[in-house]
Amino acid sequence: MNKNIENSLPLFIYGKDPIYAYIIANELIVLEKFGGFRNQSALALHFLYKLSNNRLTKDIIPSGLSKYLQNVKQSQPCICGKYKYEYSDNSCLALKLEIQKKKKSDKIIQLSDFALLESNNSSKVCVNKFDFRTHISANEAFILFANIVFEAKGNILHCNNYLQTIPFDKKQYIEVFDQHTRINKSGYSYQIELFCLDYFEYLLEQLKTNKISPEMILRLSGPNLITTLASFDLQTRTYVFEKLTKLNESIEFLTINEQICYSVMFLHSSNLSYLPEFSQLYNLYIKNVKKLIAFHTKKFPESGSGEIENRESLFKQYLGNDYQYKQY
Repeated sequence: MNKNIENSLPLFIYGKDPIYAYIIANELIVLEKFGGFRNQSALALHFLYKLSNNRLTKDIIPSGLSKYLQNVKQSQPCICGKYKYEYSDNSCLALKLEIQKKKKSDKIIQLSDFALLESNNSSKVCVNKFDFRTHISANEAFILFANIVFEAKGNILHCNNYLQTIPFDKKQYIEVFDQHTRINKSGYSYQIELFCLDYFEYLLEQLKTNKISPEMILRLSGPNLITTLASFDLQTRTYVFEKLTKLNESIEFLTINEQICYSVMFLHSSNLSYLPEFSQLYNLYIKNVKKLIAFHTKKFPESGSGEIENRESLFKQYLGNDYQYKQY
């Protein structure tokens, strides 16, 4: 298990209070305490749309989920973080996806051209580029991008304290969310919330039939998602408790990648605070985990430190020809 996390983090990203973590091709790029809600995930939705409409990958996504992806709106080229030209913010992580038709292995998805984008005006962008390229399977790509969308947009799973309700009741979540949200039920944002709910249900089924492992969900950018799933799946709960315990009691046996993955997951184990064993673990070790994160901190590049490029041409590179029809 250790070797899997150590060598299999093609893209582990998290960007939400209280921390940002970016690992690309097993290399730590950013680990920083970063206040404010900045997670965009627009590019992850765009990639899911591409996967659902390509003949080589469309069968990977269940029809019940792909129906939500047919009206995906092209937006800013951020898979995590947020791009705003009104003020400087270099948290926007951009990348390109290519589906390689002639690749012999099953890892037909290439991720490349990683960069952090920032701007404080409407025409120029400061670009910090990273020379990484990684390959994943179509199924890994589906899980990765769906996880990223869930982490950013899955508010419907946290609309009330119904996480303690077992078995999982999708209708109940929709009813509670409808009571508390101001989102237009016929709008795009509401459909993405429903996608997150159906994806969550899909993962529960996959876990219960052993078609997916808790570790795969975690390593493909799912640190908050995995602790939420642990409320409903005993195997996942056991996995989370085991890793969080190991983080604090056997850290000398963990790689840096494992320490970071488990630390970010630990920060969200408060989802399970209604269970005494998790509440005790969290209260006992939260200070240690914060110190560990501080030790591994790697900050975003300094503002204005990258190459300056034209905003329109850069966005076209990442979003394709449809960018010219969009308003920003």
